[in-house]
Amino acid sequence: MMDQLRSFPFVKNVKAYYNDSKLTIHVDDVKTNTPEIVKNIIYAGSLTLSVETLRPSFEEAYLKIIEREMKI
Repeated sequence: MMDQLRSFPFVKNVKAYYNDSKLTIHVDDVKTNTPEIVKNIIYAGSLTLSVETLRPSFEEAYLKIIEREMKI
């Protein structure tokens, strides 16, 4: 299932937390991409108990931009 999720062009990162039975999936557009992701998780036979949108703090977003700029 992880490889299938990673194959979507809008999925930027997938991380599994096996102890918590949890996935963190980074996507381009949460509102548009979430239904497709959930549908595929269910089709793969996994139980989906909840879906939560996590947004980075201002500081996290700023640091990510600075890191990106420093690589250029």
